[in-house]
Amino acid sequence: MQIILEKILKKYKHDIIFRELSLVINKGDKLGISGPNGSGKSTLLKIISGQTSPSKGIRIFKNDADQLLD
Repeated sequence: MQIILEKILKKYKHDIIFRELSLVINKGDKLGISGPNGSGKSTLLKIISGQTSPSKGIRIFKNDADQLLD
């Protein structure tokens, strides 16, 4: 399993939360997310889990079978 975020932009009205955020998470990776209140930690997790969509950019989920085809 692999989760890929490419050039994610997330904004609420005029507040930009992420700009050009790219991230690859592979099966078995451990990821720590830290930051002050309001910095976008929960928003990032919601984008990764599919609960919310980025304003711009793409989110890709690949399973192990897909990776064999690459």
